[in-house]
Amino acid sequence: MKHILIMILSVSLMIPAGVMAQEAYKDASKVILDLTPGTGMPRRAVTNTPKTWTGTVGLSNLLLDNQADGSINATLYQKLEIAPHDLTGNGTIGSAGTTLNWADAFNFCKNVSHNGTGWRLPTQRELQLISVFRPALDVLLVAVGGTAFDGSHYWSATEATTSLSYIHHFLQGITNNDDKVKLHRIRCVREVTD
Repeated sequence: MKHILIMILSVSLMIPAGVMAQEAYKDASKVILDLTPGTGMPRRAVTNTPKTWTGTVGLSNLLLDNQADGSINATLYQKLEIAPHDLTGNGTIGSAGTTLNWADAFNFCKNVSHNGTGWRLPTQRELQLISVFRPALDVLLVAVGGTAFDGSHYWSATEATTSLSYIHHFLQGITNNDDKVKLHRIRCVREVTD
């Protein structure tokens, strides 16, 4: 397999102190963001524990980040495949990406079948790091026939309250929370275990 490696050496303040380099690369038709300790991420910043939820969520659930230690959002999954396109209104990954409310975004990502299953909405921290790597990821996504990220808000899986979840603006680089009934873009991720 041929890998195109893009090393990002100086990154924004959203990345934990001491990080020197991570890798974004193309593996066949997949775009991978490698955050393993071997690429420079501190060991305590990454996990190999899946961040999945099996149930269906609604607009008033507080499910993922309601633990006192914030463990769901405290670490980044060690290796993520980035979907080649945004999520569409009918719950598929395709070039006609759209905006959805948080519950639909969460459930559609969880149930989407695009070259296999296992997709999910990225956590707030994962989405922030994806935004940092956006220039490299956009190039790789287009190279595999995908589409670049839109310069607007994207939903994360991380909830602030029962009615609010975190969003990240890909042009401004700002994270905030918004009402779960609002409509924002969605880019699903999948945990890579090899």
